Amino acid sequence: RLARRPLQCAHASMHRAWYHTVQANWSEAIAAGQASLLLCQGVGDKQLQAQASQRLGTALAMTGRFDEALPLLRAAEPWVQAHAGSQEAAEFEGNLAAVLDNMGRTAEAEPHHWRVIEVTRTLGDHAFLATARANLAVNRLSAGLAGAASEQLALAQQLVSSYNLKGGSAAFIAKLQAEAERAHGHYVQALAWCDEAEARLAEANPLRLPAVFTLRAHVLLDMGQVARAQQSLTRCDSAELRPRMRAQYDLATGRLRLMLQQDARPQLDA
Repeated sequence: RLARRPLQCAHASMHRAWYHTVQANWSEAIAAGQASLLLCQGVGDKQLQAQASQRLGTALAMTGRFDEALPLLRAAEPWVQAHAGSQEAAEFEGNLAAVLDNMGRTAEAEPHHWRVIEVTRTLGDHAFLATARANLAVNRLSAGLAGAASEQLALAQQLVSSYNLKGGSAAFIAKLQAEAERAHGHYVQALAWCDEAEARLAEANPLRLPAVFTLRAHVLLDMGQVARAQQSLTRCDSAELRPRMRAQYDLATGRLRLMLQQDARPQLDA
């Protein structure tokens, strides 16, 4: 409320948008981000405009609005290239890679993942590097390269162990390890990694637990253990799921209904 000049208002608006992003208040983050971008465009500050574009793009991506997020992130690329090697540039490359991955454009996303790894290795940020390798593993899994994904996850796990990393990064890596083991057909190992991911997420970010419950259900369905899969899915509050997580939940529910010889069209057509 103390901001009066256009540049001050732009800064204040951007801080407001970032606050809502950190709090995962996505509708507020998007509204504040849109207002922030307009103000930044008005003052003609290219750096602020690039930051506002990136943050609005990130918020849109978190709600599954990837088609809207991509041009905003692309608009920030020239500024990021001019600041290559910085933590902020690495975060941007990671966000852009994630959007491309979610749009099924894995080949385009891959070089951005490698740039994140390059920068974070140079900066010595072990937690960020572990997450970056895990993100590249997601990309490799999506490309059907389970072996390459496992290589990146092994490097990520090495960082987790060597530096005693905890929190969301370690939980994310454990979940991805479960996905990689499932891709290899190692279902018992996949379930063990689901257990570890659940334990870590329960402490670090309980809102992400449905992703593990759904993955565990898929593994159990692969094993033909329908009752246990159904039990895992009942732990999810489907009304609270984000778009991508909801898609996996619907797929698991559809598979379950098919195995129970029930109508699965509403879930599989979603």
